Amino acid sequence: MSKRIRAVMLSMVTVCLCLALVIGGTYALFSDQVTVQNHLQAGKLEVGLFRVGYTANELTEDGVLSEGETDKERLELTDTTTEDITLFSVTDAVPGCWYRVDLEVANNGNIAFNYGVRMIWDRESATPEQVKFAGQMQITVEVGDVQKAQFFLSDAAAAEDIDLGSIFAKGEAQQFTVTAKFMDSDENNDVQKISLEFDLQVFATQKTTNN
Repeated sequence: MSKRIRAVMLSMVTVCLCLALVIGGTYALFSDQVTVQNHLQAGKLEVGLFRVGYTANELTEDGVLSEGETDKERLELTDTTTEDITLFSVTDAVPGCWYRVDLEVANNGNIAFNYGVRMIWDRESATPEQVKFAGQMQITVEVGDVQKAQFFLSDAAAAEDIDLGSIFAKGEAQQFTVTAKFMDSDENNDVQKISLEFDLQVFATQKTTNN
């Protein structure tokens, strides 16, 4: 084989090797990646509830009805250490007595909410005398001078939730009043020395543009 033919063949082999490198190189592309750390924290709907006043028109030591001074001690009702506080703790109720509690609802979170109150009383497990007593206890809910609802405790199970408004900014607070009054009735004598228990529940739901 002549030197010329050998040189040509060697050149062809070199070209083939170069093409193989070029073709093989297309399968080794440059690559890169970016990882972005994400942080998602849910909003906080938290209701603060305080008793800011308590006034009673009840029996004195002499056995006559008299309105006492308002107790303005501020009690935090959402604190676990005060979970046993009873808003209406009544002994020897008589027709004409009444008990008024001033409450404050605060927005302790960062979500605006609509809020309200409901009365919860278990009529099904009550005695006939307790049902009569509940039928003589009138509940009134007010915001300022505006009466929002009035009904007898015996109807609490069927009563609708009482909407009281909206609270927007964190730290904002609003007040409302709940009064329980023992009304004069022909059946008053049937409920002497009868005891009643009922719950007052404040609820809140996130406020949206739809509601």
